Amino acid sequence: MTETTAPPARTTARPRRSRSGRVQAVAVVAGVAGACAAVLWRDPHVTGNLGVCPLHAVTGLYCPGCGTLRALYDLLHGDMAGALGHNVLTVPVLAVLVAWAIWTLVPRARADTASDRHPPLSNSAGGAVRSRGRQWVPLAISSAVLVIFVVFTVARNLPGSPLAP
Repeated sequence: MTETTAPPARTTARPRRSRSGRVQAVAVVAGVAGACAAVLWRDPHVTGNLGVCPLHAVTGLYCPGCGTLRALYDLLHGDMAGALGHNVLTVPVLAVLVAWAIWTLVPRARADTASDRHPPLSNSAGGAVRSRGRQWVPLAISSAVLVIFVVFTVARNLPGSPLAP
């Protein structure tokens, strides 16, 4: 005769949390700090001090990042108008990056159970379907950011555009 054993009882131990979000936030903070140090060390307004944009050098077109180092230099020296004149997207992008890094790195109250962290979704039959994970950035936000950058790039390359650096 074969004996069947009952499956092991489930425990309510908390699942391991991924540290990838914190690692990404630290990488973003380090990158911004490094860029700040570079522009404080060398003035990007002087041609060739920090290199050139490869896209602009080859095609003559401005990429969405053209003027970002000059804008960062102006921000670090308190010249908001100058920063917006070099790259109008630099200020809001930096604000979002800083807010995201703070939100990710600063401890906050956390749910104790997995179901509180990932609320169940409903399927068409009305039953609960558990999500397998969370997207880092929702698709709608990623798509909106992509559209903004494409429109900005096209607009700054139009003849006589005030968005050109």
